[in-house]
Amino acid sequence: MICGTAHYWARTLEKMGHRVRLIQPQRVKTFLGYRNKTDAADAKAICEALMHPGTRFVRIKSIEQQDTDSQSDTLLSGGTGYHSPQGHSPV
Repeated sequence: MICGTAHYWARTLEKMGHRVRLIQPQRVKTFLGYRNKTDAADAKAICEALMHPGTRFVRIKSIEQQDTDSQSDTLLSGGTGYHSPQGHSPV
């Protein structure tokens, strides 16, 4: 699952005229060494995943799609959509 911020920036960059493609994080992770967790290693893994044949890209979500997804995630997790301090009832 790609974080919502990636979709926000993708929409913003598209409005500026850039071509944006989001790669599944699981796909990039296969190219990332476990010991070299640095920005340079992350960038290298992204480039390798981008050039690898068969890399699947994720469709950029609209604001409405992201809103619907976050609401369904809250319902599925049994959450209330807001945080109450520990030991205090939200009602």
